Amino acid sequence: MKHLIMGTAGHIDHGKTTLIKTLTNIDCDTHKEEKERKITINLGFAHLTLPNGNTIGIVDVPGHKNFIHTMVSGAAGIDFVLFTIAADSGVMPQTIEHLNIIKALGIKEIIVALSKIDLVDEDTITLAKEEIRDLFDKNNFRNIPIVPISSINKKGIPELLKSIENISPQVKEKNNNGIFRMYIDRVFTIAGHGSVATGSVLSGKANIGDTLFLLPSQKKLRIKNIQRHGENVT
Repeated sequence: MKHLIMGTAGHIDHGKTTLIKTLTNIDCDTHKEEKERKITINLGFAHLTLPNGNTIGIVDVPGHKNFIHTMVSGAAGIDFVLFTIAADSGVMPQTIEHLNIIKALGIKEIIVALSKIDLVDEDTITLAKEEIRDLFDKNNFRNIPIVPISSINKKGIPELLKSIENISPQVKEKNNNGIFRMYIDRVFTIAGHGSVATGSVLSGKANIGDTLFLLPSQKKLRIKNIQRHGENVT
C-alpha cells in the first residue's frame, strides 16, 4: 500500500476546502478567524479512503495572495495536487501563482477539479476546459485529467474519486531508506498523553520507542505512540 499526500491548490474562493469536506466529511477550516472571514488561512489536514481501499493524506492550503508563504510550506511535502478552478471564474492570479509553485517544487502529477459547474451552462464549462488545457499545456503539464464537479449537488464527485484512484499508481512514493525525516505541520498537547506532532514523512522509517532529534534545537524526543489517519500503527 502506498502512503501518499495530496495537496490542494487554486485561487481563493474556488472551492478547495468545500471540495475536501465533500470528499472526506472533514472541515479543514478549524480556526475562529477562518470561520468569521470564510477563507482558509492556516494549513488544513484531512484523509481520504479511496474506492479501492487505499487511503491518502490531504493538505489543504490557502488560496489568498496574502497567505502564499503558507501555501508554499504546505505544498513542500506533497506528492500530487488536486487543483481547483471555478467554472464561473476560470483562470485567476493565484491559479497561475500556485501552478508556478508546483513547477518549482518539481511536482509532476496534477488533477484539475473544475468546480462550481452548478452555476454555469455547458458552453461555459467547455470554454473553461479549453482555457485550463491551454494554461497547463503551456506549462508542460499535458493530458492532465479535468473533472467537472459540484460540491453542492455532488455531480462529478464519483468521477473525481476515480481520477484520484487512477493517478495514485503513477505517483512516485517517498524513499523509505536513509535517515528518518518528518516535516512538522502542527504541535499540540493532549492531557495525559503529552505533546503530539503531526506532519509528513519525507524519508526513512520510525518505530514506537525510537529516539528522534527535534531540529534545530537538537532536543531528544522518544516516540510513545504513532497514528496514521486516526488509527494506531507501530
